[in-house]
Amino acid sequence: MVMNVIYILLGWLLGLLSQPIGERINRHYQKTDVRLGIISELKEMKVRLVSYVYVLSEKIGPFDKELIEWTKENLAGYEGNQPAKRILSCLEEISKRSDNPVECLQLLRSPQAGGFSLKRLYLPFLESKMGFLPLFSNKFQGLIHNIRSKNQIMNEDVESGIFYHRLTFDSSLSPENREIVLKNINSCY
Repeated sequence: MVMNVIYILLGWLLGLLSQPIGERINRHYQKTDVRLGIISELKEMKVRLVSYVYVLSEKIGPFDKELIEWTKENLAGYEGNQPAKRILSCLEEISKRSDNPVECLQLLRSPQAGGFSLKRLYLPFLESKMGFLPLFSNKFQGLIHNIRSKNQIMNEDVESGIFYHRLTFDSSLSPENREIVLKNINSCY
């Protein structure tokens, strides 16, 4: 009789604790999955940003040996499908063939005519998982908010660049205003 009561109490206690224990285990796996997803998305964004810096610097400068080394360092080991592999292999090849890779790249530069196709950068995985952010440390949350804020500021600059680019097609602009618009475009870049 006493054993039956103990088994009933033990069953009741396990029934009460099973949901919180299950939720805690589930949260641990969700946290791991979300963290890995965020890191993966940020690595892809890093490569896109490095590629943008490379392309913009190649077109409008400054383009120097330090930038070449920085670009190679930040693209090294990348396994994705971005044009970064092409940029990295181009830089590696130029570095092998020349003592002065900057001079070599100056010869390869395309004319500066025309505008750039600026694109806003989004973090869809991160945005969809913001509800899981409280699972992480305050430091990690701060870093995520900082990244989101800087990305938003960059996207606003892209929006401004698109606006100024459209203004260049306005035939009613005076030469002075056209110069101002072109300066504003370059500052957005």
